[in-house]
Amino acid sequence: MKPVALEWGPAGAATLAQTCDVLVLVDVLSFTTCVSIACGRGASVWPHRWRDDPAAVRAAELDAVVAGPRGSAVSLSPLSVLTLPTGARLVLLDRGFADDVLLAAEEGADHAVPVLADGACVDAAQGGP
Repeated sequence: MKPVALEWGPAGAATLAQTCDVLVLVDVLSFTTCVSIACGRGASVWPHRWRDDPAAVRAAELDAVVAGPRGSAVSLSPLSVLTLPTGARLVLLDRGFADDVLLAAEEGADHAVPVLADGACVDAAQGGP
């Protein structure tokens, strides 16, 4: 069994992706909140780097909706994702965490799992309340 290792950011994701059987990525911001809400509603989500080819091209290939900038019908605002119909397909743009998820996959990680962590989750993991 391999030891647990902790890293931060894209460089850490790339390093661990080459040596870990399972890579768990933790984020506490809008990206994973949106992923959690969308998946909870039965949607499929594809992360997309903000700087890559236009997300509209990827969305067309997937017959998916693109999450636009805040203020769009669907965006990185978790409230907007609540409007997705059950079974929707979503291309989710992000300037940070999507990079880590995609980089881990590109570096050979068998599993790159976005996880939403909050205080209660951390407390429970540490044997707290």
